[in-house]
Amino acid sequence: MNHPEDWELWPYVDPEKSLTFRRFFMIFDVVLGLWAAPFVYSRIFFSKDSPIKEPASRHRVWLEYAAIVAFWTFIWLWVIQTGEWWLFAKMYLIPAWLSGVVQTFRKFTEHLGLPLGTPMEGARTVIPGDPVGRAVAYTSFHITAHGVHHQYPQMPHENLEKAIAIEREAHPDAPIFVSHWRAVRDMAAHLWYPGIGVNARKASTVVNN
Repeated sequence: MNHPEDWELWPYVDPEKSLTFRRFFMIFDVVLGLWAAPFVYSRIFFSKDSPIKEPASRHRVWLEYAAIVAFWTFIWLWVIQTGEWWLFAKMYLIPAWLSGVVQTFRKFTEHLGLPLGTPMEGARTVIPGDPVGRAVAYTSFHITAHGVHHQYPQMPHENLEKAIAIEREAHPDAPIFVSHWRAVRDMAAHLWYPGIGVNARKASTVVNN
């Protein structure tokens, strides 16, 4: 977990990226997550070292990129032609921007500042007890039980929290929290030192809270 080869967590896991670079990218990730996430995932495909090598898979991705370009060309031409900039902003751009910000903080809360280790040690797990927290966990398919999610990626989501009791005994130092806010607070201590895995300043210090 949190290895330098983890493409989705670039550049935070990349030992070749300086702290300054990671700080600038963190700001980009937070402020413009709507575009940062597509950049990170496009890098997986377009890199010369891309793990996506099967010709059929690459052909499928190329077709999907072509469809994306065609769709957004049509949307932008329509907006320019009609002048419906405010309609476009309130119906898509503002909600999408907010979603990007939320997605970035979710990713950071799950992994930022955590070291190389087992899935339970490399991801913050939240097992909320309050009604709001339980609702968030349920509507996100219990992805908040993130360490267990990585430990058992094929486990049905409704069983993830049930596995916590076993994993807590096997991994007593795993960062497990009883509320989202405590997990976010723990992550925030690492925000200005954005690193994961080998780039983590130090392991999470708030455990089993």
